[in-house]
Amino acid sequence: MRVYARPSLRLAFQLVADLSVAIWIIVWWHLSTYVTTTVNHIAAPSRQVGSTMGNLRANVGSAADSVGEIPYVGGSIRSPFDAIATDMSGVIDATDEQVAAIEHAAVVLGWAAFLIPVGMVLAFWLPLRIRFLMRTMRVAQLAAEPYGTELLAFRALANAPLRVIAAIPNAAEGYRSRDPHTLAVLADTECRRLGVAPPPRSRR
Repeated sequence: MRVYARPSLRLAFQLVADLSVAIWIIVWWHLSTYVTTTVNHIAAPSRQVGSTMGNLRANVGSAADSVGEIPYVGGSIRSPFDAIATDMSGVIDATDEQVAAIEHAAVVLGWAAFLIPVGMVLAFWLPLRIRFLMRTMRVAQLAAEPYGTELLAFRALANAPLRVIAAIPNAAEGYRSRDPHTLAVLADTECRRLGVAPPPRSRR
């Protein structure tokens, strides 16, 4: 099975299309990475706030432990510090949730920026490539049959442009008389049209 057509204008179109699709995918991958990174940067202030509040909570906790060791009054003095540390924990939790939401949005937007444009192109390009591969595979299987040359010659008469058939000397008469040379030329014409290798000489 041939992935590409024989050297022809069709092959040039296939190569240009495949290269364009590859470049398109690479470009949008980098753009989607940029989108993800940019959105993640939005969470930087929240991360900084969370980190700062975490350090403050640790300091307040240390202070609470220190004053808590004061005899007789340590417990009452410590209570405000514990309350402040608890409030800070709530702020830190809210900040962490905000950061997580932004990071999730960054991932979603990044994948959307990649999958939507790439998916639109693949939805058009991939069926064409699959259709070509399936067609060439069927013709290759047909060409391998004992009467593959005759069958491909018939397809050429049915599908090839009239100017192409007219360029083959006595194409119709040669086909009716099963002239080996004419059949081979017609079969090669059909294979060339579809981009596959010509079949071997038919065997009766």
